Amino acid sequence: MAGLIAEKRMNMLKGLVRTLPQASLRSLEMALGLTNEAKMVEVRELIAAEMAFRQVRETVFAPFMPLFRARADGLAGVRFEPWIVNALWSAQASPICAPRRKRPCEPCARKTRRRWSFSGW
Repeated sequence: MAGLIAEKRMNMLKGLVRTLPQASLRSLEMALGLTNEAKMVEVRELIAAEMAFRQVRETVFAPFMPLFRARADGLAGVRFEPWIVNALWSAQASPICAPRRKRPCEPCARKTRRRWSFSGW
């Protein structure tokens, strides 16, 4: 069944699915659950994989998620930008670097420097 949708279109769909909120993904998955068309089944599997990926990421980062939201009591405190969760998840899941390497390989180091560089410092 894999490969029914052209690779370029599948990459576009993956990018779109990554940007959708969780509620939209659930609705889309339920709507596509009613069809048996092969291409739609492939899209439904893509959505299911993204939802599973998000569930794992949310479980791993659950203890740290309050640091990415405003405090409920209104007090000022440290608050990190939400994109950092994705950057941390991508960095730890990078297939480029070997797990026992003491320092990151050059492509990963370049990627990290670009993401974490602060202008004006």
